[in-house]
Amino acid sequence: MGLDLNFSKEITSKMNSSGKNTSGPCFLGQSRPSNGSLNREIEIKIGIVKRLICDLVSYKKELKMEEDIYLKREEEGEDEYVLRKQKQVIDECQRMIPDTERRLSEAVEKLSKDLADGRIDGDSSRISALINEASVLLEHRD
Repeated sequence: MGLDLNFSKEITSKMNSSGKNTSGPCFLGQSRPSNGSLNREIEIKIGIVKRLICDLVSYKKELKMEEDIYLKREEEGEDEYVLRKQKQVIDECQRMIPDTERRLSEAVEKLSKDLADGRIDGDSSRISALINEASVLLEHRD
């Protein structure tokens, strides 16, 4: 009553002598992702957009805070070295914003394309609201 494992020639040619597959995973129907993996892919894209929105808001708040610190120190007549270092911090904050805006724009574009192509099942209003939130944030670039 043993288990009969008869593999096709194609499958056995991809196995090494110990019976392990050497060509990587082999799935039936590889041309289209399954509904579960498609939903997972969409959830990942949603998570990316949410994270980038939070990052962008955080970077803008940090930039404002660092600029306020610089102005306060400048008014107090702080040492030139301290002001120069504070200016470097501000420059670093400013460099983070355009890159994050670019990545957010790309992520929103991909999610919008999935929504337009009908690849998203279920609650598309939640995704539309997220896309609108990101779009508003990107429109109000400082």
